[in-house]
Amino acid sequence: MDKLLFRERVDDVWLAHLDSTEANVIQYITRRTVHWGRDRFTASTENVLNGTEKYPGVRVGKTAYFSALKSLEAKGMIQRVRHKNGRVTVVINTEWTPEDQEMIPVPKRLKGEKPQEAGSRDELGQFARRTLNTDNGISNSLIGEVAADAPTPRLFTPKEKTERKPSPDENQKPCFFGAAKETRKCDTEAVQPAAIAVRQRISRVQAEMREKTEKRAEAALKRATERKAGLPTATELERVWIRALMEAHPLRLHVAWSRKEQGMVKQAQRKWAEAKTGTFAEFLDFAARNWGAVVQRKLAWMTKPAAPTYPSLDFLIWRLRDFVEVWIDRKSHVFATDADNDRYARLIAAGMGHDEAVKEIAREQAALDMRREMERREANVAKQARRAKEREERAARLEGFAERAAQLPDGSQVKVTPGTQRRPGQVWGHQPVLKVEKPEPPTPETPRPAPPPLTDVPAMPMITETWEEARARVMAEQAAKRNKEIAAAKARMEAQNKPVLNLMITETWEEARARRAAGLPAPKGTDA
Repeated sequence: MDKLLFRERVDDVWLAHLDSTEANVIQYITRRTVHWGRDRFTASTENVLNGTEKYPGVRVGKTAYFSALKSLEAKGMIQRVRHKNGRVTVVINTEWTPEDQEMIPVPKRLKGEKPQEAGSRDELGQFARRTLNTDNGISNSLIGEVAADAPTPRLFTPKEKTERKPSPDENQKPCFFGAAKETRKCDTEAVQPAAIAVRQRISRVQAEMREKTEKRAEAALKRATERKAGLPTATELERVWIRALMEAHPLRLHVAWSRKEQGMVKQAQRKWAEAKTGTFAEFLDFAARNWGAVVQRKLAWMTKPAAPTYPSLDFLIWRLRDFVEVWIDRKSHVFATDADNDRYARLIAAGMGHDEAVKEIAREQAALDMRREMERREANVAKQARRAKEREERAARLEGFAERAAQLPDGSQVKVTPGTQRRPGQVWGHQPVLKVEKPEPPTPETPRPAPPPLTDVPAMPMITETWEEARARVMAEQAAKRNKEIAAAKARMEAQNKPVLNLMITETWEEARARRAAGLPAPKGTDA
């Protein structure tokens, strides 16, 4: 009965002051709270919008849902309590009346002034219990059995209100209209929740602005301290890094640092302990120039993930301690390969200095890496072309295969239909059993009169040989023709009385080949 009365109150009084979206939201909240004898529920935004197994969704968009919650909270109908896990507890104010609506928000120019008292409601320190007329014969019943002192929303007249002092349990209930979180009690300024919300929002924005200003001041102080200490900036360190890469790896593409990489370098520089070993800029130059030597010997154990063969700033910051160990010892030759050490010794013997020899070795290694990369790409392209050619050849071989396979000796076709169900003896995972239909016996045809012979049309040649036989026949004809021409030329030369040159052809190619194989001397008058 109480739930029905509250639902009638919502339909008759509350919905007149709400739009369609707010009405949908407040009806959803009512189903989740009052219909179950509770004054609150906890759920996530996704469950409210999309629905669950027990409750359907609210059937509004996400933006409209948040706007409706904000409006309902400003009017004093609900209160939201946000949790760290993203869920929100919504508490409904079952004793809301249209007289409890807020005033117009206070403008910014008046935010320092205290808003005037307004509204026909008593002080929030005092609570009014709404009772039903004694004629109904119903005492102060509750909405369910969960809440102990929750006021029952019923229609009443002002003379039926009875005032009483709040109990300690009621002070623990969530106060609507901007109650303070520290004391959990409502103050006298809570009559205008929108004005208090505006002031709270302004205070929150001012606190955020002060926090941002403090962070900017701290960053400026850090930069000033770094400049005073003589530390190079991120731009200067990037120039050192790029210069070393261009000299040690000239065939590679060098990309500028991002904001994230600049921050990583700055953080590593702050932790760098200045000592006799050198500065952080010198360390970056050393790491870029001796990257291959350090990775091949010092970090050769890394396989998953493998160390990059080309200098990477992210990997350098990650394995900074390994590079620092090599930097402190200055024994990069210990981590170099035997081939690099031999090449280094030959360059030093040729008169080069240490830096020039290291640059030359790095340039040769970069050229070797580039050549290997090009070979790998060419091999991949050739592999793809080979596969494409194989697919074309296979398609050419299979063209018309079904017709040829279904051809019977008598020239008729066999109808082959794939089986849609498993046949006895068929193994799962293999090709389906094909159902072959027996060809129907050919119907006898009526004899037709033979056509008259074609006397004017020449006889068409019939193909009676294979491709290999045709090829052998054509090659034999060409060889016979060539031998005939050579014999005719030889006969013409013999008929002439003039002396012939040494380049005169006096024998066929087969005769010359046989003579050379037998070891016989060349005939006179020829240049063998």
